Amino acid sequence: MKKKLPLIIIIILFIAISCVLGYYTYTYRKLYQSYKVQEDAKIQADQQLEQEKLEKEATENEKQKYLEENVYDNNIPIALYLLKGNTLVRADETYCNWTRDSILGLFYSLPSTDESVPCSNYESLWENLWAKYQTEGYKVGYNLKLHLDTGEEINRTLLDPIYVNDDIFSHIQLYLYDDVTYMPGRPYYHMTPEEMTDETMLTSIKLVGYKETKGVNGPIEVTVFTYNGPEDFDEETGEYIGKSKFTIKLYREQV
Repeated sequence: MKKKLPLIIIIILFIAISCVLGYYTYTYRKLYQSYKVQEDAKIQADQQLEQEKLEKEATENEKQKYLEENVYDNNIPIALYLLKGNTLVRADETYCNWTRDSILGLFYSLPSTDESVPCSNYESLWENLWAKYQTEGYKVGYNLKLHLDTGEEINRTLLDPIYVNDDIFSHIQLYLYDDVTYMPGRPYYHMTPEEMTDETMLTSIKLVGYKETKGVNGPIEVTVFTYNGPEDFDEETGEYIGKSKFTIKLYREQV
C-alpha cells in the first residue's frame, strides 16, 4: 500500500499538470483567435481605407482634368477700372468715403490687365477687346466680400441684380450696369432682374454707402470674373473657381 501511494500522487500530479496545461493551451488558442480576428479586421480596415484613398485620388484627378479642360482653359483677361477723364485706370486698391449715400466707387470691367487704357468710347473699347478672345457664351460676374464688426462675413456671388432684397444691401448698396448691350429707348440706369436677358453683359458695378456701412470693417473685396456655365462654380459654396478673375480692395478713407 505504501509503495502504491507515491504512484497515485504522481498520477494525480500528472492529471493536475495536464489540466493546467490544457487550460492554458485552450486560453492561449482563444486569445490567439481573438487577436487574429482583430488583426484581420485591422488589415481589412486598412485595405478599405487604402481603396477609398485611391478612389478619392482618382476622383480628384478626374475632377482636376475636367477643370483643366473646361474651366481653367479660360484665358480671358479681366480687371476693374476707374474712369479718369478719357482713361481707364486699373483699380488694384482704393480709399474712399464710406458714409451713407456716398459712392464708394463705380468700377468698369475690361478684358485687359493693362494699368491704363485710353477710352473715348467704352462700348467700342469693350467690344474690340472682347473680340480678341474666345468669349462666345461667356458672361461677367462679381463677388462681394464684407467683414462686419460683429465678426460675421458676408460673401456673395453676383450674377444678376437679385441681391436688391438681400441682407447685403443694408450694408452696401449694389448696382450693376450693362454698358454695351443696345437697349433702345432705355435711359442709362442700373439693371433690374426683369431686364436680364441672354444678351445682358454686366460690365460695371457701383457701390454706395448705406445705413449699416458703418458696421463694415475694411477692406471690402470686389472680384470680377468671366464664366460660361455652372462648372465655373464650386458645387457646395457657389464660389467662382476659375482663373479669369481680378480683385480690388476698398479701404475706408481716413478723415
